[in-house]
Amino acid sequence: MKVVQICASAGQLLGGMETQVLKLSERIAKQQPMNMHLVASEHLCAQTSTQIRAHTLNFSRSRRHPKLLWDLVLLLKQIKPDIIHCHGNKAGQMLALLSPCLSGIKLICTMHGTKNNYGFLKKFDRVIVVSKDIQNQLATFKPLLIENGVENKGTKQTGRQALYQQFNLDPHRPLLIAVGRLAKVKRYDLLMQASQHLPVNLLVMGDGPEREYLAQFETQHIKLAGFRSDVVDFYGAADALVITSQREGFSLSLIEALQAELPVLSTPVSGSASLLPKSCLLPTLSASEKPQLLHQALKQAITRLPKIKEDCGPAFAYAQHELTLEKAAEKLRACYDSTGSLTQPPF
Repeated sequence: MKVVQICASAGQLLGGMETQVLKLSERIAKQQPMNMHLVASEHLCAQTSTQIRAHTLNFSRSRRHPKLLWDLVLLLKQIKPDIIHCHGNKAGQMLALLSPCLSGIKLICTMHGTKNNYGFLKKFDRVIVVSKDIQNQLATFKPLLIENGVENKGTKQTGRQALYQQFNLDPHRPLLIAVGRLAKVKRYDLLMQASQHLPVNLLVMGDGPEREYLAQFETQHIKLAGFRSDVVDFYGAADALVITSQREGFSLSLIEALQAELPVLSTPVSGSASLLPKSCLLPTLSASEKPQLLHQALKQAITRLPKIKEDCGPAFAYAQHELTLEKAAEKLRACYDSTGSLTQPPF
């Protein structure tokens, strides 16, 4: 079976969608018989293993750019796949436009987040979603749920004292961490402002276009820690992971933290809303939100962290047993096998 993965994101930073596409493709490519191809940006293609054949396209162009669409359809006709699996809204809309030129090839689209326009999904033989929240939103298309998964390697305990010394933090304050790309949608500006007058330490780990803007909110106990390849090890030393996004697909840092039995405080975004207990959910944050509402919610949460950790017990167990890369790969491979035998779309 020959499968082409299409990821139409551009830029130098790998988000959750790109990371999941790479990890799952590598895992499935090891199985036989499976011939895995990836069509993506030069930066993403450079991250692939030798088990995946990578094809570079310039996806910085518009999704309706005639030359980009032409290049893509020519490449696909050259590869001659059995299944084309695209990821996200942009890739999905492009494949929907090209579907008349791809007769005989099964089309799959995974929605890694929520958008307003879903009409293009009617062109696909199968729709996959990464969280129960997105599944509910796209119920019309009878989507297949394959939740994101990460490799559960256990957590190497980073010494709490050493961590506090490394970042010159107050050892008498609890440690909150945030992990992800520094983008507006993450609302790290609100998190940093809301934490200004709280008795906590806050480390924001990641890099992205908002780094220079966010630097103005740093204090002695609120710091940008930059990109960290060892971020999983920090979960053992922290008191809670905080997610303040306006929207998410299914945060990989959420899964990693829960597997490490670290409590998570999160806005009710996709993934968090259906998995976390109510005691962990922060208020919904709008684009124009002020930090006061988040400040009050965090102030209350840090006074009951032991109880919140207790409430997270079922979420810890679910993440450790169900949200693994192995489980996700098994479900996706089964999807490929069943999609290959479809005579018509399931919706």
